[in-house]
Amino acid sequence: MSATDQPVQQVEPQTQGAAGPDKPSLVIQFSDGRVLDGLLPSSLNHLQSRLGEFCQQVVHEARTIERNEHVGTGPTEITAAHVGEAWWVCRRRIRRAKHPIAVPIIRILQAFGIAGFGIGGSNLKSTTWGAWVFAICGLVTFIAFAIEVQLQRSE
Repeated sequence: MSATDQPVQQVEPQTQGAAGPDKPSLVIQFSDGRVLDGLLPSSLNHLQSRLGEFCQQVVHEARTIERNEHVGTGPTEITAAHVGEAWWVCRRRIRRAKHPIAVPIIRILQAFGIAGFGIGGSNLKSTTWGAWVFAICGLVTFIAFAIEVQLQRSE
């Protein structure tokens, strides 16, 4: 096996470790012995806690993905594919929409509101309904844009 074929890190699950007898932990080994050179003990502790937090996020996201894809009544099975997808989700901050139906409906409402706004604006002086359509569609479009911004903030 050449140096390029070796894994960058090995992860071994343990049920007992430095965290205590009841706390699960992971041991990470790097193939390059100088990866952690220059880190002070306090920065190593901070790195360890940040890696632990990230691992918890990945495991939580993997459980969520498996729960959404689970078929049947059997026990949950988190596969390597679930962990891989969860890693990308956590790393890239790609989240599935919390409101998958509301956003398209709001965007359709915005499109119709803009179209009605234009039709009402073209008929402002010639008819009385033009002013009403212009005002109502303008208000509806404004509210739809505000709702979309609020939905994006809540995700």
